[in-house]
Amino acid sequence: MSLQLDARQRAMLAEMGIKVWLPTAENKSIPPETKVVGKAAPITQPIARPIAQPVVETIAKLPTVERSLPSGINVMNWIQLQQAVSTCNACGLCEGRVSAVFGSKLLAENPSNANWLIVGEHADDQEEFESQAFVGPAGELLDNMLKAMGLQRAPDVSQPIAKPQAFVTHAIKCKPSNHRKSTQQEIQTCHAHLKRQIELIKPRVILAMGQSAIQSLLKESVPDIEKMVLGKLRGEIYRYQDIPVIVTYPPSYLLKSAGDKSKAWRDLCLALRVASGPQNAGN
Repeated sequence: MSLQLDARQRAMLAEMGIKVWLPTAENKSIPPETKVVGKAAPITQPIARPIAQPVVETIAKLPTVERSLPSGINVMNWIQLQQAVSTCNACGLCEGRVSAVFGSKLLAENPSNANWLIVGEHADDQEEFESQAFVGPAGELLDNMLKAMGLQRAPDVSQPIAKPQAFVTHAIKCKPSNHRKSTQQEIQTCHAHLKRQIELIKPRVILAMGQSAIQSLLKESVPDIEKMVLGKLRGEIYRYQDIPVIVTYPPSYLLKSAGDKSKAWRDLCLALRVASGPQNAGN
């Protein structure tokens, strides 16, 4: 608010020695004086950084491998069954396989004159290479065991029959990798091949050598067979489709545990008594 003075009042103030300030006309072009305290920092806008997008790796979709047993195994003849085993891809054991092991030899026809069936666990490296079951030191021990029982392996059909014969095979026709044990799924899958071998051979007695062979043959008749140790199963007569089954140690185990050879011999003697018993007279 400005003080309005007339000429007389200004003259009186001048006589009193009071200076009178007279405001000039307001200049609207000059901005009002502002008090600056310190130097203000320049205002900068935050730099927008790009937001990293998640990296999505594109994984090539592997072709699905159809794994299944060939149809009609239950009606195959001996030659057809050999071919089915050699080309089987029903489980992962076929990957990297050198060969499947059908038995002691690839006979031209089923050994119907084999009164005995020897079932081992699965092929090892040498057996896979030679495509025969029970070769090497374990095979030599088995041959000595059979000889002591008055038996021989089922020979080629072109050879004369001198002794009662035993056909040898494995419950698992392929070799598990890294010398591991066969899985329950592998035992179950390959059982179809063993089942058909038994139907064609019609043995008087089956000798199950090793845990995988025992599980394959007795899973349906012995509850919790996969939880039972071999030593607890010895000395009994079991049945597979009404065929007597005797369990014992595999030759590969006996090579490392010679103290159990006497137990294995008792198992073989039991099998001999069963094979010659009246219950098998008609077989």
